[in-house]
Amino acid sequence: MSDYKLYEGINNIDDDLIEEADRKATPIIRKYYSFAAAAAVVVLAFGAAGWGLFHKGNELLDKDKHDVNVISEEVTTTSVTGTDIICTSASGGHNSIVTTVTVSGKKQTTVSETAADADRNTTGSGQAPKVTTYTVTKKRDSKTNHSVGNNAVTTTHAKANVYYTTTRSKSENKVTTALTTMPAPVVTTDVTTQPQYSELDMQVAENERSIFMKKYLASLAAAATLVNYVPTGLVQADYQPVPLDPYLARFIDDIESGNIITDINNDGKFDRNDLVPLHSYLLNNNLVSDEEKALAAERGDLNVDFRVNMVDYVVLVKYYMYKYGINPDDFDMYNYKDKDGNVTLESYYFVDGLQELAVENGMIYQYEANLITNGNVDVDFNGNGSFDIFDVLEYNLYNSYVIQNPFNDTEAKSEAVITDESWNKCKLYKEKCFFDNDSVDNLIRYYLYNNEFDPHITTYDFYTEYTDNLLQKFASSKRKNAITGNTVNDTIAFAGNVKSIAIELGLMKVVDRSSKIHIVLTNDYDDILAEQFADYEAKVLNGTLPPPDVNSDGVCDEKDSLDMTNYCFEAEDNETEYTTKIGVDTFLYLDTQFDINGNGISGDGFDLQVGCDFIGKYTSEDSTVDLNALLAAYNAKNGVSDAQKKELSEVEHIKFLESFSSEPIRRSGDANNSGSVNMADAVTILCSCCNPDEYALTEWGEFNADVNNTGDGITPGDAAKIQRRLVGIEK
Repeated sequence: MSDYKLYEGINNIDDDLIEEADRKATPIIRKYYSFAAAAAVVVLAFGAAGWGLFHKGNELLDKDKHDVNVISEEVTTTSVTGTDIICTSASGGHNSIVTTVTVSGKKQTTVSETAADADRNTTGSGQAPKVTTYTVTKKRDSKTNHSVGNNAVTTTHAKANVYYTTTRSKSENKVTTALTTMPAPVVTTDVTTQPQYSELDMQVAENERSIFMKKYLASLAAAATLVNYVPTGLVQADYQPVPLDPYLARFIDDIESGNIITDINNDGKFDRNDLVPLHSYLLNNNLVSDEEKALAAERGDLNVDFRVNMVDYVVLVKYYMYKYGINPDDFDMYNYKDKDGNVTLESYYFVDGLQELAVENGMIYQYEANLITNGNVDVDFNGNGSFDIFDVLEYNLYNSYVIQNPFNDTEAKSEAVITDESWNKCKLYKEKCFFDNDSVDNLIRYYLYNNEFDPHITTYDFYTEYTDNLLQKFASSKRKNAITGNTVNDTIAFAGNVKSIAIELGLMKVVDRSSKIHIVLTNDYDDILAEQFADYEAKVLNGTLPPPDVNSDGVCDEKDSLDMTNYCFEAEDNETEYTTKIGVDTFLYLDTQFDINGNGISGDGFDLQVGCDFIGKYTSEDSTVDLNALLAAYNAKNGVSDAQKKELSEVEHIKFLESFSSEPIRRSGDANNSGSVNMADAVTILCSCCNPDEYALTEWGEFNADVNNTGDGITPGDAAKIQRRLVGIEK
């Protein structure tokens, strides 16, 4: 049985690196944490203010300038009469009309609206204005729609169950109102108020973001460092439900026969409320009273070992899930108030522990898989007619938006590269799986379980064309660079996550150094070698790839061929960068970056053989090709530009001036040269630390990034310090 780590997340990354960086001043909130917004102003009829809304001066709204959307519906109505009372407000002399509506002799409501402009309403003398007859119709639970007809204006304010119609005549200051007989005749305006979030909501949101950032950074590291992983040959992952915990199985018969008590709170039934007292007793928190804790101490020895401990709690929770399955309400912290009737962080930690055990049992994945299989959710997020890996990528992008833009769904959506349709589908899916921090992972698993495995989906390059198309909507945006950078980082992390899960499901495996040399031991060796040589030769000659200068001395010669041969022998003996004799840099280059045949394995037997044969062919006396000229041309095209040389000169000049100071110049932390410092800079630094060749910093980026112990180079400590600055721990 796995260890039960009740409140821990992923522990492989320094806590400093997952501090809540780049936060905004408003809270993030998940579906079930939100509080209701304040009620809107109740309105049953338009008086003079209504006159002002529908007129500019004395002119009726131009129907050609407004959307017309008439909503028709048959309803049973009762005619009533409302009486207008014209009065003058105390402020500014503006007039207002008070309408009292009476139904069946009983007053329903009184509404006062103050005119925005006295000239557009009534005069202080009480004289009714010259008006055109119009009708106002209001209905609950939808938007307001306007219809302009002959001498009439109809406004439908759609809200379920209730609507009313108010008509004002030309000649009389009189209102006739037709009111529905549906229950609860209350109409509210579409007034939007900013939700108020509690301190608890903010604390929970920060914890959720912390969990996300740990996984995010782990995925980036996976994308940068998981090399020499190859497909295992398994065409498709085979889903196997997690078997019943054998430890739990020992107690099921005794529990169901009544020999072991599960009714911990002694209320005559077994439900989720029995989990809380035992949890509270073991952690000595305030979710339940002392009396209930005493009951838990008395009745909580489920495994009959004469003591009550966490093992008993795990047995109780796993039996509960075995008996009832997954119920989203069980993971809603608002269902677990403490003994004083409050929802607290202890409530959150309780459901977080339940979620961890449900993941361990494989039950949350099965719950979400059933949602998809049974058609309860639409996971064709991009709307192309089928569920594919790009749908999962879009959900991953959505999830990143809502986590990284804490408290402001509108702001998150404004910089989303996915469509509104995709956003809404992703939002619905997340709401149904609100309790699952691993919803992206589970979507990846579902895809891999239900589709043939293509190893290319584990690489960032596979997604670049798709994300480039998504980014077109921001082609002219001032935020283009920042949005592009965030999308690239999210996609890199996604590819790393796919790779990690593919390894988990047995679709990929690591190739040790000895095995990758033995890859040449095949009956098709000659054919494969000839094909790979021809492909590599063509790419070098057309400038797509460089000649094999594996020791990076600027010359392609027999020494490179010798280094490849020696690496082959060292790899055969499973030597490492710590024991190599060909030089650490050369060894690591061949070990991680010399995949010239593109099979996902760097420095395998075919890579080395093709490289040696290529050098042999083009360094011979009868060769008419100058390899070093090709190398120089490739480096000139793909190497340092004039702009980069200028940047290098500027940075070196700053460092020269800095040498005269007793203190180093303060670095900004802008590692990605975006003009601002945020979480993306920390991610850029971590990527560069994992794979400096793939994620190289510019001269200015490297200068700005060296914030921690300035002068010691770029390290993960720089990323950590940037995050500490962002949250105000350091300046």
